[in-house]
Amino acid sequence: MIEAKELLNFIKKKGIRFFTGVPDSVLKRFITKVEKEKSHIYTYNEGSSVAAGIGYYLNTKKIPCIYL
Repeated sequence: MIEAKELLNFIKKKGIRFFTGVPDSVLKRFITKVEKEKSHIYTYNEGSSVAAGIGYYLNTKKIPCIYL
């Protein structure tokens, strides 16, 4: 299994700086690391996460990380 810190570092190396998603116990360790990032938004459902990610992309032309 990949460690949360390794995964976050890999994502950041790809230039991804915006994170959004639905909190989930399976992703607890990853979410704990992501919470420290400036650009992080919790949502209540998957559709809202995708909408936030799309809005971010349309505004900045940068790829977001949407975790579900």
